[in-house]
Amino acid sequence: MIANYPLTVLGIMPTNNALMAIDVATSTPQTRSQIVRWGTLHAVRTICGLLATIAFLSDACHTATIRGEEQEAIARPGNPISIKSTNLVDK
Repeated sequence: MIANYPLTVLGIMPTNNALMAIDVATSTPQTRSQIVRWGTLHAVRTICGLLATIAFLSDACHTATIRGEEQEAIARPGNPISIKSTNLVDK
């Protein structure tokens, strides 16, 4: 998730600045290669974001599964550590 920031600042931003400084009327084959590089860097940034999203969702699902199993284990009858509702206020 954090990998996007250095990639943007160190790779994409200088390429953007170089492309913005080029006059459309005086573009060269080097301009084309910079545009291709820009597209590749954006593809890498998109993949980093996709991988971060997959990692987040995977962890969220895994954590929810673990919590569900813990709740089922605690709620089983006869479990010595079963949590029961109690009134903690003395009457």
